[in-house]
Amino acid sequence: MWYRIEIDGETVYVQCSALADELPEAVMEDEEEETEETAAETAAAVETETAVTTETTATTTVVVETEPEPEPEPEPERSINYPPEGTIEYDLFILVNEAREDAGLEPYSWSGTLADAADIRAEEIVELFSHTRPNGEDCFSLSGVWAENIAAGQSSAQEVFDSWMDSDGHRANILDPDYETCGFSMCYEEDSEYGYYWAQEFGY
Repeated sequence: MWYRIEIDGETVYVQCSALADELPEAVMEDEEEETEETAAETAAAVETETAVTTETTATTTVVVETEPEPEPEPEPERSINYPPEGTIEYDLFILVNEAREDAGLEPYSWSGTLADAADIRAEEIVELFSHTRPNGEDCFSLSGVWAENIAAGQSSAQEVFDSWMDSDGHRANILDPDYETCGFSMCYEEDSEYGYYWAQEFGY
């Protein structure tokens, strides 16, 4: 067995009691083998560390999954009021809303306030067939009125509806997408010029 020792700052090799200035060939081979083994172990350690690092990276990968946004709840259907069944106003109301449905519009809801305004206007146009009222005010002075159709001489809901739909201005009021409510009235005066007088009021 050879031993490496330091004497006065110099390295010498001894075998039992033998002393040498240079490392014998056999020892050099042993040391080279040791160096190669050490390098191999170091490479293996690096490789192992790399593998571990790679594996750690793979196992710590986080997949973030977000919950899908909830679908918006459907809006509640708008409540629709109707005039009394069996009345001429009811018949006209159905015709008007059928036309709006055909045009892809929301139906009107019957308004008691606008129906009262229509009662007043139907009687007023017997005296003065105009959108200006007999007192000089316009029809919009009545509560809730934003648009008005009037007609005279038609004896049924179908007849007056057809007359209005054949007129661009009256049709535009019936199919206006912004209006939401309406009210109608018919007044019959036997001794008047036209006999039948119709008022149709629109609002929001």
